[in-house]
Amino acid sequence: MLPWEALASTPIASHCLLLVTGTRRSQMVVIERTPTRFAIRHPEDGAIFVTNDHVALRSNVTAAPGSLQATSCRRCERIRELVQLRPPARLEDCLDYLADDDVRMTITVQQMAPQSGAVSLRIP
Repeated sequence: MLPWEALASTPIASHCLLLVTGTRRSQMVVIERTPTRFAIRHPEDGAIFVTNDHVALRSNVTAAPGSLQATSCRRCERIRELVQLRPPARLEDCLDYLADDDVRMTITVQQMAPQSGAVSLRIP
């Protein structure tokens, strides 16, 4: 069993996105979950991005009016664009990407990024 298989198959009550990483660059996946289904995304070009946006399940998730999926637009694609335009040199750069108008949700109240056992918190 792969380390992330339990996260993909355990029953859950609502949609979620899980970023799972290891100690090596090759050890990362995003698990997109609904209560009944999941999809696994692997890195593209050595990088992986996760925002409040189903990418692999997008075409298969029915969006109710006002739901996260209905408003997700293209957050993940925008993060990729920002990284290509200006690769991150420091942790604050990553938090800046999350604060971008085309990424940040209006309901966002905090942004967190772990680094070396510490957590950086920004309140937009």
